[in-house]
Amino acid sequence: MKNLLLFLSILASSLTSTVGQSFNVAELSKLYDVKIHTSGLRAGIWTGETTIEVFRKRSKRPLQTMRLPHTYINADGIKLATVGDKKKGVWSNVYLADLNFDGHEDLAVADGLDGGYSAISYTIYRYVPRSGRFVRDARLTRLAHGPYMGIPEPDYGRRTLSVFSKSGCCMHYQEMYRVSGTRVSKIEEVNDYYDSPSDPGYEVIETKKLTRGRWRTFVKKKRITEN
Repeated sequence: MKNLLLFLSILASSLTSTVGQSFNVAELSKLYDVKIHTSGLRAGIWTGETTIEVFRKRSKRPLQTMRLPHTYINADGIKLATVGDKKKGVWSNVYLADLNFDGHEDLAVADGLDGGYSAISYTIYRYVPRSGRFVRDARLTRLAHGPYMGIPEPDYGRRTLSVFSKSGCCMHYQEMYRVSGTRVSKIEEVNDYYDSPSDPGYEVIETKKLTRGRWRTFVKKKRITEN
């Protein structure tokens, strides 16, 4: 019995740890370095309270310190990628990218699995040039949580952000938002239904666009052919 209790105690300590871990992020930006210190290792994932320090390159003094109640980082190491890598199926725990098209990098940090289909979600901090600080942006953060999946994808030519969601294998949704300063406005939806109960044997693509203040809907239907 004593041996069993000892084994269970060791197992519990391996699954849950309050010892912290720090991660340095230096390769995502030419302007900033980021240091993330987190705690609460559970089943191989750091999920606990998190401190985020932002440094200007080559500076040892933090420009700013933020805190999150939780994060999501694998114990085997932080994953880093650009927003463009998301199209390849590669996601990051941290992003430094211009998400509101003002010419300044914004910061996004994984804050859990609150995205659609339990995808990684993010808290997004918008850089404010006047104060020289990163400020949590509720509108952008909403686009990085469920039902949407992952970081919003910027189109720098159109100055828009795209977000994606799904329902099962055969219903996929895309929304496009125009971002100007602190304003985030939806301008387009694309809903793709594949072999739905209402249209069996067809793929139906429904596009809604905001045109001159009014929503217009376009529907394209094509028969599904067997390969």
